[in-house]
Amino acid sequence: MRFPDPKCFFNLVSEAFISAAILTLILSSCGPKKEDTEVTETPFAGIKELVENPDGTYTLSWPVAAAENPRYLIFQRFGNDPWNYSKPYFTTLARNFTTEPMLFQKKQCFLVRASTETVIMDSNLKEACTSSRDVSFSGISNMRTNANGHVILTWNALNISGLKYAVFMRKTKLEGVDVTEDYELPLSVLGETNFDAGRTPRGEQRCFYVGLDARDSIVKLPKELTNVKTKEQCTDYAVPLVYPGLATIDFGICGKSDIIQSSSLLNKTYLPSSRNGVMCSNYEPSLDNDPNAGLTERLYDPGFVLRWPKAEASDVVGYQVFEGPSLDSELICVVNATSSEEILAKFSNCVKLNPDSLNSYALSIASVSPGRVYHFAVQAFDSFGNSDGNTLSIPIRALDIGELR
Repeated sequence: MRFPDPKCFFNLVSEAFISAAILTLILSSCGPKKEDTEVTETPFAGIKELVENPDGTYTLSWPVAAAENPRYLIFQRFGNDPWNYSKPYFTTLARNFTTEPMLFQKKQCFLVRASTETVIMDSNLKEACTSSRDVSFSGISNMRTNANGHVILTWNALNISGLKYAVFMRKTKLEGVDVTEDYELPLSVLGETNFDAGRTPRGEQRCFYVGLDARDSIVKLPKELTNVKTKEQCTDYAVPLVYPGLATIDFGICGKSDIIQSSSLLNKTYLPSSRNGVMCSNYEPSLDNDPNAGLTERLYDPGFVLRWPKAEASDVVGYQVFEGPSLDSELICVVNATSSEEILAKFSNCVKLNPDSLNSYALSIASVSPGRVYHFAVQAFDSFGNSDGNTLSIPIRALDIGELR
């Protein structure tokens, strides 16, 4: 039996005569109250809020339970699995709880119930569930070649703070021969979802894949996303261009009407071999070094005439003329004047020439310095600007033929 509170008891005695009936009333009114027990009249409401954090964790919060020193039992289930109330996911005295990062996990649901040390106070069924974030990354979604022959890779983004993408490359053919290369260090690690891998030289085939890099991210990526290579994509293979290069260099002259002058081309003057029916002519300087001996008024100062054959490969669209034994100085490019509008527009800074009756091209260079040794070479290129590998360079010494006036 529990005795009434003494203060309450004596206050009542001072106000009324105690009879057996009154004593019974006093004992009942001063006895233990309902809120002093471990059972609350209002049931615990359960989870109030579930908030997703930027790092992929979730924070659960709930109101205080109406009991002294309550504990809170957190239960968890995956997807539509049944609840298992015999084993809490976590027990805490706090009124909130933050999970581990769950960006790369399936949907999970949580439920919170209040308890004392030994008694679960409620049986609420209020649950809160995470987003369905079974994230996967498949790598390159598109690979294309742009108008300049550059390989452009694109992929779909994962909206994760600090996440980057690593682009890897390996070669499968070199000069038409199959090779076995492993993926090693990435070409680039970047935050964008596209990458310009540059041109693939003719005679090569390259393969690419894109992986995830989370070194700068607050999110810890699971091994299944970082240790597995995504599907690779490979470039088309084009046989190497085989081209003999420059054939001959002669001294020559052209008519004034045939001159192509451009200050943007290393301040040199280029004279095409065939324009308006006028042909460049071979010329040998006279023994007395008179540059104008035998030349009529309509002829221009002599220089060099470079000649090379038309390439046999049908996809060759132009020729690059180099000066220097190591092909380190690009003089000018030449395209066929009858090329498609697309090619003519794409290589608009090139000289447009037609081959002659012998299927050869010729270009005169008039700005030469007497006594200097020149080296010239010609390479063929396709519509993407990929050149052949020939490095044939022919030297010639400029005799005392005078400067271009």
